[in-house]
Amino acid sequence: MSHNTIKLIWGYLPTVDDRSFAAAFLPIAAQAGLTQRVAVVFDTYRPDKGPDMYFDWALLLALLRQALSLLQWESISIDQDEKRFNSLEELTRFYETWAGPDLDPNPPRTIRVMAGNQAVGLMITEDYTGSGGPAPYHDSLTFSFYLKHLDPSQFRESCRIACVEQGATISEEITGVPVLRISMWRKLVNMLRRMF
Repeated sequence: MSHNTIKLIWGYLPTVDDRSFAAAFLPIAAQAGLTQRVAVVFDTYRPDKGPDMYFDWALLLALLRQALSLLQWESISIDQDEKRFNSLEELTRFYETWAGPDLDPNPPRTIRVMAGNQAVGLMITEDYTGSGGPAPYHDSLTFSFYLKHLDPSQFRESCRIACVEQGATISEEITGVPVLRISMWRKLVNMLRRMF
């Protein structure tokens, strides 16, 4: 059994995502017109990598290459801590020079994909490694993809190809609701979360 697994969450989980990072970043995606979401949940526990949380950057890069092949795009902006990259090649070189046997680089915080001056994709990292987080996000690095048009079968296939390349598997798929309804109180809490 492979411990290198991902989960796919289509849309939002109403009793979970209204309190999660997804709700906090939803206005950013909605403002760009990116209303469809799929979350790719990376399990950070890997017995073969020791007791610490593990970020599989090679799997993320494989997934990003596959996902980008589904979009008509012209430019990409990748925010990585204090650095900004304008291509996956730049991010790959950064990871290859950073990574070592005992070093784990951080995942990108956001990735914006543009066609001209219009956003066609946004990826936001939701880091649950330090806080546990609710199931199915518990102790994960979750990469939420916000898109204008999402074909689940194509996205699933792109994830499957990336997993095969990197020796990973899709362990679970969960279908949520397409639109997340958030109470005013929760919106206030989420706004404060983004600020701090």
